[in-house]
Amino acid sequence: MLKDKLYTLNSLEEQEAGVYKALVLLDASNPIFTGHFPGQPVLPGVCLLEMVKEILGQIRRRPCRLISAAHMKFLKVVDPRAEPALLFEIAIVEGETELKVTANSYLGDGSVNFKLKALFA
Repeated sequence: MLKDKLYTLNSLEEQEAGVYKALVLLDASNPIFTGHFPGQPVLPGVCLLEMVKEILGQIRRRPCRLISAAHMKFLKVVDPRAEPALLFEIAIVEGETELKVTANSYLGDGSVNFKLKALFA
C-alpha cells in the first residue's frame, strides 16, 4: 500500500533465525507530507505501523494483518527531510495461528523512534 509510493525497501536481510533488518528510504516529496504538517513534514505514526506490516508481508511472501498491539510507542518525530532513511529491526516468533512480532525503527543517529510488540496473522 505504501511501498514504492511513500517509501522504497532498500534492503531486507535476515540477521539470525527470525530476526530481520530492513532499510527503508522515505520519499520526502510524497503528498502525505504536504498535509502532515504544512511547513513541517512529519511521518504519520500509522505509516510506521503499516511499514512493519508490509515488511512482514515481504518476509512471509504473503499479506499479513494486525490482530492486536500490546505495546506501541512513538518516541521521536520523523521529518523526512532530515531523516530520509529508517532502519527497522523485526523479530518474529511463530505461534500456531499468529506471529508474535517485536519491531523497532531507528533514525540515522541510531536512536529508536518507534517500538512495537504485536500479534499478526
